[in-house]
Amino acid sequence: MRGGFPEGVPAAVAGLVNGAAMTVLQLQDGHRRARGRPMSHVLAAALAIAEEIGAPSSAFLDAVMAGYEIAARVGASLGGMQALLHDTDTFGCIGAAVAAAHLLGCEHSAAERTALIEAAIGNAAAVALFPFRDTCMEGASAHHLFVGLGVQNGINAARGAWAGLVPSAATLERFFGPRAGEAFDPSLMTDGIGSDGRWSRYEIEDAYLKWHPVCAHLGPML
Repeated sequence: MRGGFPEGVPAAVAGLVNGAAMTVLQLQDGHRRARGRPMSHVLAAALAIAEEIGAPSSAFLDAVMAGYEIAARVGASLGGMQALLHDTDTFGCIGAAVAAAHLLGCEHSAAERTALIEAAIGNAAAVALFPFRDTCMEGASAHHLFVGLGVQNGINAARGAWAGLVPSAATLERFFGPRAGEAFDPSLMTDGIGSDGRWSRYEIEDAYLKWHPVCAHLGPML
């Protein structure tokens, strides 16, 4: 029943519907360094693709971890969003693409899966939307589309990579980061990863869930 439809729907449609539903109660996840909601995008994408291809639970969990880590690191590297830009459907779209690509390539060699994920990141960086911040601030219901479209775009970016579509070189660094971020610093994407490949921390350990149905900076007002 992907996307709540008894007859089932394509993964990208399920991602759109389930992603949009994530924001209805306004009690999603958050990540302070990234200043956004990586899991809202990553989980919906991973669930849709995992169900479609019949992936084992271990592959699903690996994809969630990979998508979250990339999304949070890209989000943190932005140094906040540009004026009037909302965080949803921006770096979360990239995390959704990583989760989807991780699953699509789960039965391939590590090198092949790495190449697929790399292409999916670039594709997602090229097609991520840049939503109007005040839509959420003013309570306009169109904001429910933000996460949903971010998930759908991420899935389509991964499928495009799977089909052989590749991005321009360094799309994330040349286009997405400078356009989305207020103080983009690409070095932060690899912060805590040593030259030997060892990781000193994982961003998912700094995730949180909302206590109130508002964005984190409005919580103290309640």
